[in-house]
Amino acid sequence: MGRNFDDERNLIPATLAWARSLDVGKWADKLAKLRHKSLIVVASGGSFGAAQLIAQLHGDHEGPLSVAMTPLDFISNVTHTEAAVWFLSASGSNQEILQAWRAAQEREVRDVIVMCGTVESPLVNEAKAHGISLSIGFDIPAGRDGFLATNSLAAFATVALRLYGHDVSTFDLADSPHVPPAFHDRPVWIVLYGGWMKPVALDLESRFHEAAMGVVSISDYRNFA
Repeated sequence: MGRNFDDERNLIPATLAWARSLDVGKWADKLAKLRHKSLIVVASGGSFGAAQLIAQLHGDHEGPLSVAMTPLDFISNVTHTEAAVWFLSASGSNQEILQAWRAAQEREVRDVIVMCGTVESPLVNEAKAHGISLSIGFDIPAGRDGFLATNSLAAFATVALRLYGHDVSTFDLADSPHVPPAFHDRPVWIVLYGGWMKPVALDLESRFHEAAMGVVSISDYRNFA
């Protein structure tokens, strides 16, 4: 796994405090110029929950159509678009995200946003070389995540919320809920969500599957109405 998950988890409050202290004003001003456009947010793995959050923030309050897609979905299904495309990556070196970025260049996507948790990365360097609408790059003090996205996800979510004008409150890990022991050995989970909980449901699905913890099936609870 590379790093102890509990050690990474304990760094989340410091990561949130750091992300709340970032000056996002210049990024928010540039993003505001794209608020009228539809948006495709491209990410995978542990970043996909943050991608869904960004898509919902962008489309909130009768805003334009916004959707989160994996890199392979984007490469396979988007041959031409007038939408802005937002690439989200913690390391900026994953081949899927790089190939999706290159596909966007080949297809002459006009408005491109890159958010990356590693300033010196192939994704950021290529984006700067080509000139894009908005580049949001930072080095997260907690360093690179281990096997599962932890502090990068916390940083992305916090910065995204602030870019769209939302305040982010402090967070105490001691107040977070704990899963009852009776559920620990369950091999199959059904996760019901609604509205703003969809990013959380997607994140749970990603974590369970990447860590081989069990099978997770997610569904909007309104499907049961």
